[in-house]
Amino acid sequence: MLSGTAADIGRRARSDEDTQDECGAGCARMLTCPPTPEEPCGRMALMEPSAQITLLFEFEASHQLRRADWTDARNEAVFGNCARLHGHSYRLEVTLRGPVDADTGMVRNFRDVKRTVRAAVVERLDHQHVNELLGELSTAERILLWIAGELRPLFGAELHRLVLWETRTACAVLERAELDTIGER
Repeated sequence: MLSGTAADIGRRARSDEDTQDECGAGCARMLTCPPTPEEPCGRMALMEPSAQITLLFEFEASHQLRRADWTDARNEAVFGNCARLHGHSYRLEVTLRGPVDADTGMVRNFRDVKRTVRAAVVERLDHQHVNELLGELSTAERILLWIAGELRPLFGAELHRLVLWETRTACAVLERAELDTIGER
């Protein structure tokens, strides 16, 4: 376990023995840096502490996976029971990653994140027919892409991961790499 000031931790991180994050829990970001006059070894340098926070949201919504240009038989063959109108109790996980603010000790205030996600996403989807918002193919993946498009402009690069659980055992996931392709509006 580490103890001491950030400077002490930084000195330990720059020693020849250290090549990774000291604690393994992500409490301090370590980056390989090119050699400089101040740090001739070019090993690991201590950056500001960062963390991830994840909040869970729930909403109820109906949808139907059906293409109007397909026959009933083809829709049933491809989408199974989901070709019929049905609903889900969705669970949404929103993960933000960023520096831990020195004054507040937080990446973001949970209260503020809750308010933002509820207003931008949950209140708009809860007890709604998702097809009216997204069109006929309102799969978990497409719903999650819509959610990402709504949240990315609000959280920017801090938006790290989104998970939408459609059932207890099935979910769609967008990791940081996929979120970065969505871009900001």
